[in-house]
Amino acid sequence: MSDRPLLEPAEIEARGLVDLGNGFLLDPETGEVIENRKTPFRVRDLATAEFVVRRRQERDAEIVKQLTLFKAQCEPILAALRAAIRERDWWKARYDPELEVFAAQQIEVANAGLPEKKRTSNFRTAYGRLQFGTSPKMIDIPAETMPDAIKWAEQFVPEAVQKTLLKKPLEAHEEILPPAYFDVLPPRVWFAVQTGVSVPPEAEKLAKLKI
Repeated sequence: MSDRPLLEPAEIEARGLVDLGNGFLLDPETGEVIENRKTPFRVRDLATAEFVVRRRQERDAEIVKQLTLFKAQCEPILAALRAAIRERDWWKARYDPELEVFAAQQIEVANAGLPEKKRTSNFRTAYGRLQFGTSPKMIDIPAETMPDAIKWAEQFVPEAVQKTLLKKPLEAHEEILPPAYFDVLPPRVWFAVQTGVSVPPEAEKLAKLKI
């Protein structure tokens, strides 16, 4: 590796050299092409080899350092997140059935004597809503019957076959769907506690993260 310094523009002009671009100069008197660019670093002896290994060692040490800092900061946060999710799930499992009964009673009282259009399906508290709703009839295709369901649909409801099976075209042919491949789920009444705080789905994923 050459340690020759690069020629400055003033020196290039003074010597009458022609800049060919790409780091090369031409001496018009001799026809010599002179390299005028930094020579890439190369491992050529013990010193340069040790330099590369030392830089690798430094980066490995920095990775371990940053990982240690990350764990020190994140582990307490993850522990608190997991604890909050566990407690939330305990309150849900323990008291949602009682809240459902309570809300049904309150809604029944509130709806007494009201016409259908003015009836409510939720009960408001100071900290959220106790909500009832109805899921529409659904067509479910178990994973184990999906290949046979696709073959059947290709023959009888071809418009339903895309990359997967489209539920909408199948619903129009509900009466002929073979029970061996398709489950027609009836409408379902559901109950939920809406606290007004939207917990993003990544919270559950992060809680399962192991570091």
